[in-house]
Amino acid sequence: ADKPLISMIAPLFHTDEKNGIRRATDTCICVSRVESWGPKSGWAPWFVWGEKSSARNTRNRFLSGQFVFTLGIWADEVRQDPDHYYWGEEFALSVRSFTHGYDFFVPDSIVAWHMLHLDGPPRRHWEHGDAVVQAKNKVAIDRLAKLVYSDAPADQKALGRYGLGTKRTLAEFERFAGMDLHRKCAHPDVFAGRCPDPITIKSDDDWDQCVPCATYQAMVSA
Repeated sequence: ADKPLISMIAPLFHTDEKNGIRRATDTCICVSRVESWGPKSGWAPWFVWGEKSSARNTRNRFLSGQFVFTLGIWADEVRQDPDHYYWGEEFALSVRSFTHGYDFFVPDSIVAWHMLHLDGPPRRHWEHGDAVVQAKNKVAIDRLAKLVYSDAPADQKALGRYGLGTKRTLAEFERFAGMDLHRKCAHPDVFAGRCPDPITIKSDDDWDQCVPCATYQAMVSA
């Protein structure tokens, strides 16, 4: 890849009563999967651990805000949108990074850990109250809608440097990731967390397999 981007959802660790470190080593390295994707969240998918990666150079559909390692120019090319608060942030960064020419991979071994606060952390980003959180999230979701779900050139123009890249199109991201953004449905591999190899949608038959998140969850639980 000309512009490889290594990213992972970091496994958890915590400190025990003797101040020792306990790591969730059974988590291993996992490809990201979409757990939920619906109107309640402004159509911002939520990523969690998918299937474990056993091969080297495993491709991933999305980047995780917990860990990103790539070319330093990424921090300028795909600069963080200051108006994108929390929900949907990683999806926006994934789409923008892909359209700027970056290819996503998971590392071959665990390189970062995410602290689990068993007694509750001392600070949270929502400590100023739900009204502040909702107001900030509304702005972020509105910007995500312009970035991903709008065909209006004016919406992309309004995003300025925080819009899509010019190396690849949004349609190419859909084929790579396996997500039909207009119909709001995705290939089963997206919900299971199987890696794209090298893309998810290779034919019309693959598009025909795409289903809404709720439909997939019903199929799995049936």
